[in-house]
Amino acid sequence: MKKIIKYLFVTFIITLPLSTVWIFNERIIGASKWQYGTGQLFLPELILFLLIFLSTGWLTKTSGLNLKKFNFKNLDSSQGQIVLALWLFLGWASLSTLWSAEPTATYYLWVRFLEGGALLLLLLNLKLKKEWLLMPLAISAGLQALIAINQFISQSITANKLLGIATHSAEDLGTIVIETSSGRWLRAYGTLAHPNILGGLLIFGLIATMILYFQAGKKSQPLLMGLASLIGAGIFCSFSRSAFLALILIFICIGTITAIKFSKNYDNLKSLKPLSASLLIIISLSLIYQPLIQSRSQLTGRLENKSVQERLTQSQQAWQSIKTAPLIGVGLNSYTYSIWQQQQLLPIRDYQPVHNLFLLATAELGLIGLTLLLLLLITVIRQARQNHVAPVYYAPLLAFVIISFFDHYFWTQFTGIILFWLSLFLLLSVSKGQVDIK
Repeated sequence: MKKIIKYLFVTFIITLPLSTVWIFNERIIGASKWQYGTGQLFLPELILFLLIFLSTGWLTKTSGLNLKKFNFKNLDSSQGQIVLALWLFLGWASLSTLWSAEPTATYYLWVRFLEGGALLLLLLNLKLKKEWLLMPLAISAGLQALIAINQFISQSITANKLLGIATHSAEDLGTIVIETSSGRWLRAYGTLAHPNILGGLLIFGLIATMILYFQAGKKSQPLLMGLASLIGAGIFCSFSRSAFLALILIFICIGTITAIKFSKNYDNLKSLKPLSASLLIIISLSLIYQPLIQSRSQLTGRLENKSVQERLTQSQQAWQSIKTAPLIGVGLNSYTYSIWQQQQLLPIRDYQPVHNLFLLATAELGLIGLTLLLLLLITVIRQARQNHVAPVYYAPLLAFVIISFFDHYFWTQFTGIILFWLSLFLLLSVSKGQVDIK
């Protein structure tokens, strides 16, 4: 049974980027669809439900599912503290249904958070080695990179119901593009809902190749370098600024910390080789497509200016929302509804979550919710530090923090939510001694 569970987990990770969805409760408010309040069930989510069901049954049968790890006992242990921090955060998020203006929408997102938390706890109890996560994640990112490259070269995206892909063309209004003097250029989506989410997924896939390379033998290293280069090309095709920034800052932070902490053993720096290969590909493509990079970086184009102005407006709206309920927030997943309710100047579909996860968390769950989220992160990091984990294993959590200052999909989108919880699992699995520090 455990082997079935392992292969089911691999299937889940590889299919994670698919947007194949069943909409079971479409919310129409003011003659406009409210995307964030709509009930959706994704194909990977079904696989996750099956994975949780089988894992819970198998653990209960074979080991009694050590319940002390799932309650508030044994809090003197580091794992007990992590479980406590996890349940405090999830518990507070569930309580927000009591004051949320849209409790059904709150419940939908809370279930996604619960899925991620349950996955984390089950994987830790299964004692699943990190390789069962890293290799499928790297392969999944490689496949998404191939799709992204094809989309960018062809400058069109053909609909595919099986993969959950919608039709996109650079000429269509609403499509995410870059405008230059030569015209409109389509940004790659992969099989995801937005190019920025694609960029974030590819960053996590690249980090997976870094960690695999760090512990791999010489025979597999060339393959991992090639995979990292492919993922780098996919990141370029997404033109995600937050992904580019995360890539650069991870390179600087991991390189600096590794050089300082392991100054007498530079073999630890080899994890940066896949990252260097990816950066080299991105730099090469940037020289070829220089006008596109200039438009994205200099913010001179019409669409770039519009994007910046929209984000500034969203930040102002978020601060105003926080002031209305600073301690408890407006309720999980109710932010866009509460903004629309206050203004009603535009259709509800035009109101988007603020592109800053920490501001959004504060607006929806208040300062109490933000504190509990930070407590969970700090508790995980503290255990990793106590176990002297190598710097490269902090990269997924570092990517989450960097990107979260510029986007919200780790909070609002199924794929992003799962990536966040998997980054915690990776760091905790390493902290339990499943890695050799060189």
